[in-house]
Amino acid sequence: SETAAPAGTAEAGGVTKSGAKNAKGDAQKYYKKKSDPEGLKKIEEGDEAFKAGDFAKAKALYDQATEICKSSTVEPTKKVKEPVPEPTGEAAAKKTSDGPVSSTKLLLSNPKENIQSKPMRDGVAEEYNYAKNTPELLQAHLNATGGKYITRFPPEPNGYLHIGHAKAMNFNFGQARLAQELGFGGETIMRFDDTNPEAEKQEYIDSILASVAFLGNKPVKTTYSSDYFQELYDLAVQLIKSGHAYVCHQTKEQVKASRDALRQAHISHLETIPPEAMSPWRDTSVEENLAKFEKMRTGQACPPRPPHSRKSVDCYMTRGLGCSTTRGRRFCG
Repeated sequence: SETAAPAGTAEAGGVTKSGAKNAKGDAQKYYKKKSDPEGLKKIEEGDEAFKAGDFAKAKALYDQATEICKSSTVEPTKKVKEPVPEPTGEAAAKKTSDGPVSSTKLLLSNPKENIQSKPMRDGVAEEYNYAKNTPELLQAHLNATGGKYITRFPPEPNGYLHIGHAKAMNFNFGQARLAQELGFGGETIMRFDDTNPEAEKQEYIDSILASVAFLGNKPVKTTYSSDYFQELYDLAVQLIKSGHAYVCHQTKEQVKASRDALRQAHISHLETIPPEAMSPWRDTSVEENLAKFEKMRTGQACPPRPPHSRKSVDCYMTRGLGCSTTRGRRFCG
């Protein structure tokens, strides 16, 4: 029996509703730069196809509009910068006394009511709701966190902080502070991502901690990624033993190709995974995977034996590439 596709998807051409929307966004962006009438016509035709549910045709028309506007000889449209109106009344008084007016504030949900971990996309059927917690999972989470908001600030200590770090710092520490104000409780962990010792120095760690304190932030504790290496390794061995992980020797390009094939299979709602989406090493025995993984840990080369390739690739325990698969986790050399 055929599985019904969720609303908002199209089988023809494998183009989703969001894919067509993205194409329209691109077309509108270039039309604003060069308002070519032919480009507008294609956008309007694309809108008609979109309303009819033919997302593949709509995307094709939007793409045509993009190319028309890109190569158009129409003079670029100059943006007219309109003056910002001055605030009046109470707003003007508040600006004078307290600085710039801002009513925007981050909204936080009650952790005890966090059944839906993130909003559902429009048109997706409930059977495809993978972001819904069970009451048991939610309770386990609340037991682990004490019902508080717990955030982290995780810079790599390979240099001094810049303005982008300040933004991330403000969001993470600020979210925890807001959770405290709302009565939920909140704390931020200072976590150094020290996984590249060749580029990291104690000098940078000291500087980062000083910058965090200078901006008025106080972490509840400071941790290091390297503190958990053994635990992470033990968990990886556990995954291999349970048959949910394996050592993979695919190149970056091959991994991307398999991911693209798997994504297309999901879009087309295939009931079986196509061979091109699978790694040739996914069925290696547990014993062989454990032996290879131990060699990766000790820095020894472990030449693969690909079924359709003569090329030998050595694998080492480096910052490995994690690749999601239906069987589990790949440890790529």
